[in-house]
Amino acid sequence: MRDEVSRGKTYLRVPLLLVTAVLSMGSGMGNPGCDSGDDDVDVIAPEECEFGCAISGAYVFRFQDTTPLSAECAQVGVSLPEAERVVVVQNGREVDIQGTLGEVALTGSHYEVGEDKHLVLRAVVELRRREGPPTELLYLIEGVFAEPPERLDAPASFSGTFNANHVNTGEGDPQCRVVRRFTATRQ
Repeated sequence: MRDEVSRGKTYLRVPLLLVTAVLSMGSGMGNPGCDSGDDDVDVIAPEECEFGCAISGAYVFRFQDTTPLSAECAQVGVSLPEAERVVVVQNGREVDIQGTLGEVALTGSHYEVGEDKHLVLRAVVELRRREGPPTELLYLIEGVFAEPPERLDAPASFSGTFNANHVNTGEGDPQCRVVRRFTATRQ
């Protein structure tokens, strides 16, 4: 009789474990399953812009100081994007953006400080040398919108600083550092 009771417990244990597993799916006890709708669960979502978010478009740069850059900057391919188009693409209302400056791919963000809407674009371009490790050009474009645009067809402009810097250089490498003020207007 004792063997029959022990065998009965064993046969009941497997179905009981399966029922428990099925009932706990999605509850956080096992399989993550479906969202239970609890507000206590932290979901990481991209930040979103609330107003003045329609910043996508092609912006033409005009610099306050247009004097030519040094010959060393020309050697590494740095020039001012005077009258060039910088294309900014924002994904919906998300603050992370992408852009291009000629052949250079830019990434950045659009954020608010007080009432001001800021735009920051960055790029790192690797330069190969004949000998030694590569060097890099760092681009940083920082600006503040004059009037945060609510529509893509609204006028938009931002003013700020264009920075280009040749880094990881060795002895004899061209030295180039550019910091210039600009205004960029959407076309």
